[in-house]
Amino acid sequence: MISLKILALIFSVLIIFKLLFLVFNPEDWIKKSKTLIDKRLLITWIPLTVLVGYFVFQNIAIYKVAAVMFFTAMLMAITFFSSEKLMIEMRKKIKKVGVKTFWFPILIWAGVAITVIIDLILQK
Repeated sequence: MISLKILALIFSVLIIFKLLFLVFNPEDWIKKSKTLIDKRLLITWIPLTVLVGYFVFQNIAIYKVAAVMFFTAMLMAITFFSSEKLMIEMRKKIKKVGVKTFWFPILIWAGVAITVIIDLILQK
């Protein structure tokens, strides 16, 4: 359980840094975010995601994680409502590029959804 506390602390500190950047230096935040989403860093993001997932799923049932993910998605939706036009433009761009570009995240989301359903069905 200590691993979850450490992950939660890291998450909270990162949120505070992000919010401070957004409030005091939004231009620098944009530059830093461009660096973080560089495709060359995908080789770092995937193992980190697997590592965090390992610690999370060692301590929490997947259906509980899914409920938290649902809550997070709702928070993100609230955030997106503040920039409706931007979100519509992004959807148009995604439509132009095609969903095939997103095969890897779609595969992950489908895997999570199927695993949750199986877990709920098999529970006693």
